[in-house]
Amino acid sequence: MVRMRRWPTATAALMAMIAIPATWAQDQGQGQAGSQQQAQPQAMQPAQTKPLPQAQQPPPAQEQPDEVAKAQEVVDKASRVFSDFIADPNMTWFRDNVHQARGLLIVPFHAKAGFIIGGSGGGGVLLARDPITGRWSMPAFFSMGAASIGLQIGGQVSELILMVMTDRGLENLVDGKVQLGANMSVAAGPVGAGAEAATADVLTFARCKGVFGGLSAAGSVISPNEGRTSAYYGSAATSMDVIVRRNVWNPAAQPLIDRVAAKLGG
Repeated sequence: MVRMRRWPTATAALMAMIAIPATWAQDQGQGQAGSQQQAQPQAMQPAQTKPLPQAQQPPPAQEQPDEVAKAQEVVDKASRVFSDFIADPNMTWFRDNVHQARGLLIVPFHAKAGFIIGGSGGGGVLLARDPITGRWSMPAFFSMGAASIGLQIGGQVSELILMVMTDRGLENLVDGKVQLGANMSVAAGPVGAGAEAATADVLTFARCKGVFGGLSAAGSVISPNEGRTSAYYGSAATSMDVIVRRNVWNPAAQPLIDRVAAKLGG
């Protein structure tokens, strides 16, 4: 008996036609998803920034060893200068009245041919006494510009201390560059026991080679050395931060502060 071949029914043929496009669409969808998965990480990666060349990289404030060493040299010399003044038997008036000062500008320097030139490290340091607590501030660095000075006695100046006697004088120094005799009054400090000081914002005292005395520093220009102050305290510190705000500190300056406080209190 001859078997008759069975042809697909209309329903089966229709299902086959539907299955083919569906399978093709699924394959296409997987391909597109794979492409999107491969492209997605590239789209999510942050933009790469090219680092600055080494020459353009600003050095950290702490990495200024030469400037810090020079600053420390000035601090150490200032400490010795203060001790020299206190120990000098001829500086009676200074020793008896220095506790009245609102601030001390200690300048280890030399004078040559009537002009001030910087000593080793250059410039000096300013310390201020808190009017309420009596405590002394950390030292802020100052420069004393070249100017003619007239010694009342012969000799070559080797050590200088300016006693800042008024709040006005201290504020002028901290605010910026000042010229003694113009922005604030200045007078030579008396040296003898019982001598009376002139009414002035600043009194100047000098110790020379073998001699001592007051000097007239009128015309001298004094300005904050903010670069050295910033280097010494390892931050963007200014003389205002050191003297007024008192929000910076360097342990290497503590011996100077202790020496002043031991003699003057605070």
